[in-house]
Amino acid sequence: MDKRKPDVYIVGSQKSGTTTLYDWLAQHSDIYGDELAKDFNFFSDSHTYNEGRDVFLDLNKKASESSLALGGDANAMFAERGPERMYEMMPDAKLIAILRDPVKRYYSAYTHAAERFIEKRSFNKAVREEIEGCNYSERDSLYCDYLSHGEYTHQIKKILKFYPESQLMILDFDDLVNQPLEVLKDVYRYIGVDDHGGVPNLAVKNNTKGGARFKILSDIARYRPSSYFVRAVGKKILPYNLRTSFRRRLEEANRVQKEKAEFDNESRQLLIEHYKNEGVEIRKLTGKNFKSWSV
Repeated sequence: MDKRKPDVYIVGSQKSGTTTLYDWLAQHSDIYGDELAKDFNFFSDSHTYNEGRDVFLDLNKKASESSLALGGDANAMFAERGPERMYEMMPDAKLIAILRDPVKRYYSAYTHAAERFIEKRSFNKAVREEIEGCNYSERDSLYCDYLSHGEYTHQIKKILKFYPESQLMILDFDDLVNQPLEVLKDVYRYIGVDDHGGVPNLAVKNNTKGGARFKILSDIARYRPSSYFVRAVGKKILPYNLRTSFRRRLEEANRVQKEKAEFDNESRQLLIEHYKNEGVEIRKLTGKNFKSWSV
């Protein structure tokens, strides 16, 4: 018997409300969303893709035949091979992408990384270096490479190389924030469930505010052995659900409020200038107006 694959998949973008939308949809009576299925980076990370197939396919094993299985990875559409891998695994899935003002998304992603000791550069230095050109490893690009994460046109075009437009819903982050019930009704219609499955508790939101208190604990939470043998043994000793639970509890216990980096005017103007053409192109591609964006 084939294992259950996601029927609905949230593909990004990072720092744009993907986890909040996932949590809201998972409250619907006709949708099954395991808490571990959100941001299991199967499609975006090559190590996970090569070694985590069984875990990915087990995430929805409790979904009933009558319910839709939900999944998501905020980096799925960003990863160069993400859309191709998704199509190979789940060609019939309905995809959802949330796009946020790329200037604001950049600052949010930088802040998230800096507060967790992933990013050491000042905000202005990160902006200037990335605009001049930076090379990241595949894994580092998932957490950093803030500039490329906001270049949505390329990412959406990658998806549309494999999926028809009818299988991709594009949402504006600002609409999700300001009109959540209206957006949810649109999503319900798109994925084929009625809006009588219960009004979700909109107070359930992904709270990632604050940073890490101790760098060593942050490093432990993100640590992945370079040795395949060590990883294989570790997975036998600690299954994915236990590893993930431990990591999330450690991150929560290590969280502390931190002062955010200044969003200086020079950096803002550099980002607006960089993304100016992106704003034009993504509107042309999607037909959406993104009326509150700064570009």
